[in-house]
Amino acid sequence: MATLDLTTFGFTPTESLVYEVLLRGGPGTGYAIARAAGLARANAYGALEGLV
Repeated sequence: MATLDLTTFGFTPTESLVYEVLLRGGPGTGYAIARAAGLARANAYGALEGLV
């Protein structure tokens, strides 16, 4: 999956990836978002917290 480059707006690369997964798939659990992004759950939860 090609990721959006949102780092110029202050997003981390992981936050950018998680944001794109949310845009493409809509709401989901942290587990489902981590799987869709190919991330460890801890990293996905950290990125989700950063997006809030």
